[in-house]
Amino acid sequence: MSRFYLIWLLCCAALLLSGCGPSAAPAGPLPALSLIGMGLGLGDLVGYFLPDGSWVARTGEEIARRVEAYLKEIAAGYAKEIRFDLGRVWGPRLLESAYPVIREQGFKVVAILSPGKEPPVGEIKLEEDIAWLRVALPKVKEDCLAFEFWNEPANPKIGNTELAVPDPPTYIAWHNAIAKVVRELAPGLPILGPSVMGKWSWAWWEAVRDLIDYDIVNSHLYGAGDLYGPSDKPTWVTEAGNMSYWRPWHAKYFLYVWNSAGDQWAKRPGGGILPG
Repeated sequence: MSRFYLIWLLCCAALLLSGCGPSAAPAGPLPALSLIGMGLGLGDLVGYFLPDGSWVARTGEEIARRVEAYLKEIAAGYAKEIRFDLGRVWGPRLLESAYPVIREQGFKVVAILSPGKEPPVGEIKLEEDIAWLRVALPKVKEDCLAFEFWNEPANPKIGNTELAVPDPPTYIAWHNAIAKVVRELAPGLPILGPSVMGKWSWAWWEAVRDLIDYDIVNSHLYGAGDLYGPSDKPTWVTEAGNMSYWRPWHAKYFLYVWNSAGDQWAKRPGGGILPG
């Protein structure tokens, strides 16, 4: 093999490797922040802790004021699109206090519809979820971009007990039952697949993806190892630590999160939350 031919092969290999794999750089410039959505954290809105460790729930008026302040900050630099809770636990209060403000400020929502498996028992409460959706969806569907059913269902530390990762048959049955109700109550609005992170949940996703009703692949990105390649359906990123993980196949991209006390991912200028 000639020296020239060897150099040519090495150059071709370098070019191929530079365009594939999870660490490949995005093709072309990053989208403007004005096209990027934002997560709105729930904890700061619904209550706060006193110095003695006791927890105080905020009034509806307090929730509304804080939501309005955060949305105005977000609108100054980002798209008027947020990912926000509408589950049966906090949903009734948010429906009365937060969602009217969201509507007034002209925002659209990726609404999270269920708390999934709640600690400490880790039981799915399908009948309660459906009863709540029949109340909530007719009132908010005009404000929604899409529906996400459950945050990171394959993650044992987020919304589940430490050891209760739902097995695929359990999740599949629950998801499809919720999807049937959503299709009935909010026809035409897309359903996101379960939000997953690649390092340890892509195998779970592969086990459920062909057996559930969904329109959009739903990805969370906090490192290059979480990246999942192009799919036969659109891909939305509903949580990302920063913009460095954006790829051309991401149809929508939401950063996490605007308001969060002491969170390394908080995007609010200066970090943290509003005083009070």
